[in-house]
Amino acid sequence: MKLKNILIHFLLFIALGTKLYATPVSIEMDKESYSTDENPIVSVENMLGDEKDWIAIYPKESSNDWENVLRWDWTDGFINGSLTFERLPVGEYEARDCFRLRSCNLYG
Repeated sequence: MKLKNILIHFLLFIALGTKLYATPVSIEMDKESYSTDENPIVSVENMLGDEKDWIAIYPKESSNDWENVLRWDWTDGFINGSLTFERLPVGEYEARDCFRLRSCNLYG
């Protein structure tokens, strides 16, 4: 009976874990470009829902190193939502989704 329970839990983990990662995260900024007096808004869909996931804005084509983060904020566990960031200086930027204890994913 114990082995059967372990097998069931394992199969559920595989099924649910696969579902969690089967749908890719969608992240986009609400506009192609902003004036220096506008706040960028980043919309995200299909996050994992962990309260320590976060969204960051990096200079375009920079590494994920912390010193490159220009703006960031926690998702507070939302799966679908948006974040408004403080204004940015003139430049080219990328929004990235970042998961707890994992690296960030790049989106332009």
